[in-house]
Amino acid sequence: MPEADHPELEALIRMEVACRLALESLPELPPAAEKRLRVPIQTLCDVTQTELARLKPALEKRAAGVSRTGAGTHRCGPARRC
Repeated sequence: MPEADHPELEALIRMEVACRLALESLPELPPAAEKRLRVPIQTLCDVTQTELARLKPALEKRAAGVSRTGAGTHRCGPARRC
């Protein structure tokens, strides 16, 4: 299931990475800036994680449907003739 087939998932994954980087960077900021930014960044991270969790069942269902047909189970097809 390539991420390019799921732009919403790709966007959320990028946001998740950005959230982690932002949280890791907070201690390097001046204390006043860190204090003002911590809650909004954490809120964004929490919402992003919630959206990823919300999408996960639908994406797993799509992936299971693809696997059952044999398509997409291997880059060379079900016979794996590479």
